[in-house]
Amino acid sequence: MRDAQGDLVVDQFAARGRVAFAQRTWPVDPGDLAVLRDEVRRWLDALGYRLDAVDDLVLAVNEAATNAMEHAYVLPGPDDTVDIDFWVEDDALSITIEDHGQWQTPGPAGGRGMGIPMMNHLVDTVTISHDASGTTVLLRQTLPEHSALRPAAAKQLR
Repeated sequence: MRDAQGDLVVDQFAARGRVAFAQRTWPVDPGDLAVLRDEVRRWLDALGYRLDAVDDLVLAVNEAATNAMEHAYVLPGPDDTVDIDFWVEDDALSITIEDHGQWQTPGPAGGRGMGIPMMNHLVDTVTISHDASGTTVLLRQTLPEHSALRPAAAKQLR
């Protein structure tokens, strides 16, 4: 399914086997971060995380998206975007936040620069890769034991 802007949108997870997936492309506009957070929270609702874990995941995604919007594009244009992919496999949730700009080497903190350590504190795994096509942040978090999308729980539901 595509939205009015032509972005692929999969509402409430198109589940195939043990994999659930959602994807959205966001314009580089910090004014859209509140809507992005609400959308990520909506995606997480189906997974059975406690509220504090949802808050941590939303904050980690927000930080990665904010970094992409603030640092990847020197002068953001109307075609610059941040892509968020969200999927479940085996016993973990994976979320990628990807920009198509240029990597900026982190500078001295100076009151800022705490985003990557914060993401590392909030989720199980943070992996950052970059090349000429942009930067990708991968966030992984173990699914709650009672999540219907865990393989053992999914078998019980059948």
